Amino acid sequence: MDTLMDFIMKTYQSSKRYRADKLDCGLAPFQQLYIYRICRRPGESQDWLARTLCINKSNVARQLLSLEQSGFVTRSPDPNDRRILRVYPTEKAKEIFPQVEQLIHEWETLVLEPFTAEERTVFIDLMKRVSVRSAELAGEESGAKKKG
Repeated sequence: MDTLMDFIMKTYQSSKRYRADKLDCGLAPFQQLYIYRICRRPGESQDWLARTLCINKSNVARQLLSLEQSGFVTRSPDPNDRRILRVYPTEKAKEIFPQVEQLIHEWETLVLEPFTAEERTVFIDLMKRVSVRSAELAGEESGAKKKG
């Protein structure tokens, strides 16, 4: 029997394959999610990105280094607390952001297409609740709760 995790992973993996096939910009599909978050919230901290993507801080640091070396982002210390690294999109990231954003929204629209508007609303609400509860059980903050 499939578990909730199976369904979530299958959906995520399918999303990655879909985006990989549609956008050839030198980014891996999971890096597209970094660009999406960074372009929507420029100047957020590296730790904020780790929390919102639910990814280990050291993995985020490695991916940001790769994105920085590829010319997609810059990182700079916060002027008030130099331990905090702020992440900013470069022009290169800003140029591909509309395509990344469109693909993410396109995927969501296509996946939810068979549902009625009411079912979509209920489904999204339930997924938010599952996400928040999962974070609570793991002793984490949900990315939507804290800005850092």
